Amino acid sequence: MPNDAEILLLSKKKRYPACHRSITLGGCLDPVVFGVLFVILATSVTCDFIYYDNVEWHGVLSVLALGFLFVRSVLPVRPKIIPYFSERLMDDTASEAHCSGHTLAAQCGALDEICAKSGARPVSDYGFLDDLEGDELIWFEPAEMIKTFETLAAAIRQLGSKNEMVDKLRNEIDVMLRALYVARDRNINVCLHLRYGNCYSGLEQDNRIGSHF
Repeated sequence: MPNDAEILLLSKKKRYPACHRSITLGGCLDPVVFGVLFVILATSVTCDFIYYDNVEWHGVLSVLALGFLFVRSVLPVRPKIIPYFSERLMDDTASEAHCSGHTLAAQCGALDEICAKSGARPVSDYGFLDDLEGDELIWFEPAEMIKTFETLAAAIRQLGSKNEMVDKLRNEIDVMLRALYVARDRNINVCLHLRYGNCYSGLEQDNRIGSHF
């Protein structure tokens, strides 16, 4: 039987959660929209230049901006696992957790194996439903999720400082726990989201049942 360190370091393959969606930039405009707008505007600017020998500087800037957004939207974006709260947490720990979680996602399969060996509930059991995708959310008491991540924290501490990945994983688990402790103290339920990128809009927040912050 491999030990916890070997489970984490055995394979260099990315271990993303089994149930996830290819959500681009987490609720921002679809790359198809950027692409269509870019083609239309670029064609308009090009026609102005060819037929009228006149190009407005703001038109060029708009084309460049849309081109950047289109390229950015189709580039691979690393997924991350972050907490999603049943109501606003209104605490810095939530913002910190929202910018974390990339290593948790990459090693989710390995973390589930560690939980199984330790008798704790797997990380993937807490996610990764999304109300914006029409899923019916399942909320969990923070205390239950804390047990899972405290089990993982203890297992990761036993590894010592093996490499950069292990250090990042240890830090991300600590970040998650700090947010969960606040949610527990405030009686706010939580689940886990698998999210791509850091893009977030007020429109998205207004249409969500819960909150990442």
